[in-house]
Amino acid sequence: MDDSPSFDVVVIGAGPLGAATARHLADRDTSVLVVGPDEPARFDDHEGVWAGYYDQGRLAHVLEVPLVTTLLATRSRRRFADLEERSGVVFTTPVRSLSILPSAEENPQASTWFDAGQIMNNAEDLGVPVDALDEDRLRTEFPQLRFPRNHTGLLQKDAFIVNPRELVRAELTAAVSAGAHLVRDEIVEITHLDEGVRVTGRSGET
Repeated sequence: MDDSPSFDVVVIGAGPLGAATARHLADRDTSVLVVGPDEPARFDDHEGVWAGYYDQGRLAHVLEVPLVTTLLATRSRRRFADLEERSGVVFTTPVRSLSILPSAEENPQASTWFDAGQIMNNAEDLGVPVDALDEDRLRTEFPQLRFPRNHTGLLQKDAFIVNPRELVRAELTAAVSAGAHLVRDEIVEITHLDEGVRVTGRSGET
């Protein structure tokens, strides 16, 4: 008789997506197992899974053109404080975010990624204050910087630098507190059974 523990859901991967998925499932009283290796002790000689989230900082702001990007960023920012409080892990640093864009008159063929009006409209739709800075205000507010002529600045004063590694730690901490089971392993085999699936880790555990 197989005495391995059983779960409603097995989340394979304990990075940003896996950790968040496990937390959301656990918050809904789902029996969830999340499996993924721990961070490598050294980054210069480790073997196995590697991902971009091992860096230390990502900018979370709304100064992007696609509305879906700004919408998702805004929803995430609004949840940061609750996740930090739940987990006890601080993963955000408040910063100002400044984007410098060529003026439409100077470069009418510029990509929509440089459409200052669209960025401002997106931010306004989401209730995020953004200031437009002309050349004079750029020089006044950022005297230590130099910019080409005919450029506009967009300034968001309530942006964040997010530490992805600490965000993952916060998500996993909250998930485990909500009842998720975390195993530091790598899944090497998935076997389909009549009643579900059996997963086997590199350690041999199932």
